[in-house]
Amino acid sequence: MQAVADELGVDPKALNYYVGDRDGLRELVALDIFESELARVTLPVDRAWQDVAFLYATALRDAV
Repeated sequence: MQAVADELGVDPKALNYYVGDRDGLRELVALDIFESELARVTLPVDRAWQDVAFLYATALRDAV
């Protein structure tokens, strides 16, 4: 966590307070990746729900 704090330029105590531990950091990184990937997808409103579900599932797979 010290190396991460150094890279971010923050106090290690602040990082520990807001993130908690290594698992908390991993969770935040994974959430950020999913959010970034899914934000790039524009789901059409004029298509069948099956098509929209397929597009969403494809975007989710790509994020993984």
